[in-house]
Amino acid sequence: MLQNESSQRMNELMAQVLNCLAANRLPEALHPSEPFLFEGLTSGRQLIELLNRQGWHCCGRIRASVASFGLGASQAKESGRWLQVPLAIPYRTGLEDDRNQEILSLLPHCSFELELQP
Repeated sequence: MLQNESSQRMNELMAQVLNCLAANRLPEALHPSEPFLFEGLTSGRQLIELLNRQGWHCCGRIRASVASFGLGASQAKESGRWLQVPLAIPYRTGLEDDRNQEILSLLPHCSFELELQP
Protein backbone atom coordinates (compact mmCIF):
# COMPACT_ATOMS: atom_id res chain seq x y z
CA MET A 1 0.00 0.00 0.00
CA LEU A 2 1.37 3.41 -0.94
CA GLN A 3 1.36 6.08 1.72
CA ASN A 4 0.81 9.77 1.34
CA GLU A 5 3.56 12.22 2.27
CA SER A 6 2.08 12.95 5.69
CA SER A 7 1.95 9.24 6.61
CA GLN A 8 5.51 8.74 5.40
CA ARG A 9 6.70 11.62 7.62
CA MET A 10 4.82 10.22 10.65
CA ASN A 11 6.41 6.80 10.02
CA GLU A 12 9.84 8.38 9.79
CA LEU A 13 9.37 10.23 13.08
CA MET A 14 8.00 7.17 14.90
CA ALA A 15 10.95 5.08 13.67
CA GLN A 16 13.36 7.73 15.00
CA VAL A 17 11.60 7.82 18.38
CA LEU A 18 11.60 4.01 18.69
CA ASN A 19 15.29 3.85 17.71
CA CYS A 20 16.19 6.45 20.34
CA LEU A 21 14.15 4.63 22.98
CA ALA A 22 15.87 1.36 22.00
CA ALA A 23 19.26 3.02 22.50
CA ASN A 24 18.36 3.43 26.18
CA ARG A 25 18.90 -0.33 26.51
CA LEU A 26 22.53 -0.17 25.33
CA PRO A 27 25.27 -0.69 27.92
CA GLU A 28 25.90 2.49 29.89
CA ALA A 29 29.24 3.13 28.16
CA LEU A 30 27.48 3.36 24.77
CA HIS A 31 24.74 5.87 25.52
CA PRO A 32 24.51 9.31 27.12
CA SER A 33 24.18 9.50 30.89
CA GLU A 34 20.60 10.74 30.61
CA PRO A 35 18.12 8.37 28.94
CA PHE A 36 16.12 9.59 25.97
CA LEU A 37 12.57 10.47 27.01
CA PHE A 38 9.50 10.67 24.81
CA GLU A 39 6.31 11.78 26.53
CA GLY A 40 8.06 10.84 29.79
CA LEU A 41 8.67 7.28 28.60
CA THR A 42 12.04 5.51 28.35
CA SER A 43 11.24 2.39 26.30
CA GLY A 44 9.43 1.31 23.18
CA ARG A 45 7.42 -1.14 25.29
CA GLN A 46 6.13 1.72 27.46
CA LEU A 47 5.19 3.68 24.34
CA ILE A 48 3.27 0.76 22.82
CA GLU A 49 1.49 0.14 26.14
CA LEU A 50 0.52 3.83 26.28
CA LEU A 51 -0.80 3.74 22.72
CA ASN A 52 -2.80 0.57 23.52
CA ARG A 53 -4.33 2.24 26.58
CA GLN A 54 -5.30 5.19 24.39
CA GLY A 55 -7.15 2.88 22.00
CA TRP A 56 -4.53 2.38 19.29
CA HIS A 57 -4.22 -1.03 17.62
CA CYS A 58 -0.57 -2.11 17.47
CA CYS A 59 0.59 -5.02 15.34
CA GLY A 60 4.18 -6.04 14.60
CA ARG A 61 5.68 -8.51 12.17
CA ILE A 62 9.12 -9.52 10.95
CA ARG A 63 9.74 -9.61 7.22
CA ALA A 64 12.73 -11.41 5.72
CA SER A 65 13.85 -11.83 2.16
CA VAL A 66 17.01 -12.38 0.21
CA ALA A 67 18.56 -9.05 -0.64
CA SER A 68 19.47 -8.56 -4.26
CA PHE A 69 21.23 -5.19 -3.95
CA GLY A 70 19.85 -4.05 -7.26
CA LEU A 71 20.56 -7.32 -9.01
CA GLY A 72 17.29 -8.79 -10.05
CA ALA A 73 14.98 -9.64 -12.84
CA SER A 74 11.73 -8.11 -13.93
CA GLN A 75 8.77 -9.95 -15.33
CA ALA A 76 5.92 -8.25 -17.15
CA LYS A 77 2.48 -9.08 -15.78
CA GLU A 78 -0.66 -9.25 -17.90
CA SER A 79 -1.84 -6.04 -16.26
CA GLY A 80 1.11 -4.22 -17.80
CA ARG A 81 2.83 -3.76 -14.44
CA TRP A 82 6.22 -5.25 -13.64
CA LEU A 83 7.00 -7.87 -11.02
CA GLN A 84 10.44 -7.61 -9.41
CA VAL A 85 12.17 -10.96 -8.91
CA PRO A 86 15.17 -10.70 -6.57
CA LEU A 87 18.15 -12.89 -7.27
CA ALA A 88 19.87 -14.58 -4.35
CA ILE A 89 23.47 -13.59 -3.79
CA PRO A 90 25.61 -16.17 -2.01
CA TYR A 91 28.37 -14.80 0.17
CA ARG A 92 31.41 -16.43 1.69
CA THR A 93 31.16 -17.18 5.41
CA GLY A 94 34.73 -18.28 6.08
CA LEU A 95 33.31 -21.37 7.80
CA GLU A 96 33.88 -24.92 6.65
CA ASP A 97 31.50 -27.88 6.71
CA ASP A 98 32.46 -31.41 7.78
CA ARG A 99 33.99 -32.04 4.32
CA ASN A 100 36.26 -28.97 4.63
CA GLN A 101 34.23 -27.09 2.01
CA GLU A 102 33.53 -23.42 2.60
CA ILE A 103 29.92 -22.77 3.54
CA LEU A 104 28.14 -20.23 1.38
CA SER A 105 25.02 -18.49 2.62
CA LEU A 106 22.38 -16.24 1.13
CA LEU A 107 22.42 -12.67 2.33
CA PRO A 108 19.10 -12.08 4.11
CA HIS A 109 17.38 -8.74 4.51
CA CYS A 110 15.16 -8.48 7.57
CA SER A 111 12.97 -5.75 8.95
CA PHE A 112 10.49 -5.30 11.74
CA GLU A 113 7.26 -3.64 10.68
CA LEU A 114 5.06 -1.99 13.25
CA GLU A 115 1.52 -1.06 12.26
CA LEU A 116 -0.30 1.51 14.39
CA GLN A 117 -3.95 2.34 13.77
CA PRO A 118 -6.04 4.73 15.87
